[in-house]
Amino acid sequence: MQSSSVTPDPQSTYRRLFSNRTWVFLSGGNTVSGVGDAFFTLAVIWIIYAASHSLLQTALIQVVWHLDRLLLGPIAGTVADRRNRTHILLAMNLGSAAVAAAVAILLHFAHLTVVIALGAVFVLNAGKTFGGPAAYSVMPDIIPPDLLVTASGLMNTVSNAASMAGSALAGLVIAAVGGAGAVMGDAASFLCAAVGVSLAHLPQRTIEGTASSNLRQDLAEGWRTIRDTPLLRAMTILGVALNITSGTGPLYVALIRLHFHQGAAGFGVFDAMSTVGVLVSGPVVRRMEQWAGAGRLYALGWFIAGLAIIAITQTSSMVVADGCAVVMGASMTLGSVAMGTVTQLLVPPDVRGRYWGFQSAIAVSAIPISALVAGWVGDRVGADPVIAVGGAWVCVVGLASAWIPAVWQARLGATDSTPMS
Repeated sequence: MQSSSVTPDPQSTYRRLFSNRTWVFLSGGNTVSGVGDAFFTLAVIWIIYAASHSLLQTALIQVVWHLDRLLLGPIAGTVADRRNRTHILLAMNLGSAAVAAAVAILLHFAHLTVVIALGAVFVLNAGKTFGGPAAYSVMPDIIPPDLLVTASGLMNTVSNAASMAGSALAGLVIAAVGGAGAVMGDAASFLCAAVGVSLAHLPQRTIEGTASSNLRQDLAEGWRTIRDTPLLRAMTILGVALNITSGTGPLYVALIRLHFHQGAAGFGVFDAMSTVGVLVSGPVVRRMEQWAGAGRLYALGWFIAGLAIIAITQTSSMVVADGCAVVMGASMTLGSVAMGTVTQLLVPPDVRGRYWGFQSAIAVSAIPISALVAGWVGDRVGADPVIAVGGAWVCVVGLASAWIPAVWQARLGATDSTPMS
């Protein structure tokens, strides 16, 4: 697999990208929604931990957060492959706006219990579970192959910039006026995303479900796509391995509060710092992929990310921890965006939704158990050692991926014009 010797003019590339009206409206709506998501996420995590002081209860958020994809992912992918994607995305955003508004009202009147909060998380992420494969499958239909990695990198940059701003602002908003205002901001962001979808005018499907197709056949076809393609199979397994450490995510609340003695605002800034790394690395993903290849970026990126996680638990300086979060975000982005584009182009157009559904469902299968174990252990030994062990595991997965030929040799130039048939 050889990389292309022709490097496109960056100005011409971005000019073509931003002249794509469909992509601009769709990504713009997602960006605004990203700000709101950061508000909701930080508000719910902080409120539950502040009320319970239990890492186990806080870890339940992580369990519920991913339970939807585990249970509904393959079905959601099938729906995305066989139904109108505009309708799916509109229903997801409008329904999510209603749920977030209801949570904000309950929170304002002090009627939001832990059970209701977890139920709202489940419902909101059920919407995202159906919206995810619809958005994933439509991107190669609206973006030319030679622009797809640039578009993916830019979308990561912009959406994570929105998330960074949202995380930083959410901490300040919660500290100033409480969580209800932050969650209501999430509801408004979903409405903006719905407007973006309606203005985008997504293309009609070129592949429709036939009268003879049924759910079992559709699911079997999606599973075979992963099983019979070495790179897709390897990436699915690696996703499970990496998500074993995802259960440590909620423990960062305790780390920031007890280890660094910071409040909600400090946690918001720390949460935003990984996004700074995304801002730095997103625009250069295409150039780095041409130089090293997606597989090498993936392996090296996760290894460095693991080292950064370990360093966060070993320092007593909040500034150093924030810097490590920047490194973590940058290293994850370089490999994940490049490899994500390779796999996106490798999957046949009529199976993209089901691939996303199966892959995401399998990848998150480890999260519920790991989150409960991390919360239970964290309540007994503290957040620091649990997060450090998670960082060491990420290093191991990064090294292991380098030994898988299908991953190590993956390069965008080998698949950007020849999707699997």
